[in-house]
Amino acid sequence: MAAHYPGGHYPPAGPPGSPPPRPEWQQAALRVADADRERTADVLRAGFAEGRLTRQELDDRLERLPRCLTYADLALLVGDLPQGPGPRPEWPPAGPYPAPRPDPAPLVHIRPPAVPGAGLKPPKPPINGSALIAGICAGLIPSTLGLTAVPAVIYGHKGHAEIRRTGESGSGFATAGVVSGYVTLAVLLTLILAIVAAV
Repeated sequence: MAAHYPGGHYPPAGPPGSPPPRPEWQQAALRVADADRERTADVLRAGFAEGRLTRQELDDRLERLPRCLTYADLALLVGDLPQGPGPRPEWPPAGPYPAPRPDPAPLVHIRPPAVPGAGLKPPKPPINGSALIAGICAGLIPSTLGLTAVPAVIYGHKGHAEIRRTGESGSGFATAGVVSGYVTLAVLLTLILAIVAAV
């Protein structure tokens, strides 16, 4: 329910060029003067004379009246009583006022032109040839009884060097060739030493 103040509601909006009326919560926060407290006391006494308030209620409200600082405080004392006419705080204050400024032009979002190929993943670099050969040699080690171990190691090292220089892919093939080749050579060397020791 809208709050009521001694003297009624605040005036509506003024003529064009005047500031807009304050919101009700701002009006309620305005400070009151001694004359406002006196008019509020008259309203309370009239309510008691008409039988709307008991003597205890009148005394309680009159005791709280000097501590009221804003119109919202006064409304708590007389909000349930009829309000008599009386002066109201002047709002808006006397003019003249400058004409309101026009609203700024709305912002228009301009979409940038589409760039061909934008958002596409870059093409994957090609596989290095030496690294691919190292991987193939590593895969052939079991079927060739280790004969491709040496080429796997040679092409694996060559593939790593070329990949660092050119940025090509295939480092996994090169690593497989180097590791498989060295492991196979170690196994073959162990078997040869065992055979020689047995003889």
